[in-house]
Amino acid sequence: MVFMLLQFLQLGTALAVFLFNGIIRVSSALFASGVTYFIPIVAVIIGFYYGETISNWQILAMFIVLIGVVLANYGAKLFSRSKKT
Repeated sequence: MVFMLLQFLQLGTALAVFLFNGIIRVSSALFASGVTYFIPIVAVIIGFYYGETISNWQILAMFIVLIGVVLANYGAKLFSRSKKT
């Protein structure tokens, strides 16, 4: 039973990688990486639908991740000291 579950999970992962590479092929890597930001949002919406609750710690963690994304993308622009002469 466990072996069958592991094979099913491997098949799902292979399908996800195949589809992700297809997105990169027809659009761009930037668009494909942008799509991955929607996965947690959809997961939270599905969780609310099925009655799951989100704690304050989880909300704090979401904001920490978002701050990290902003810093990774715009940190150099936000903290650079440009000299205007």
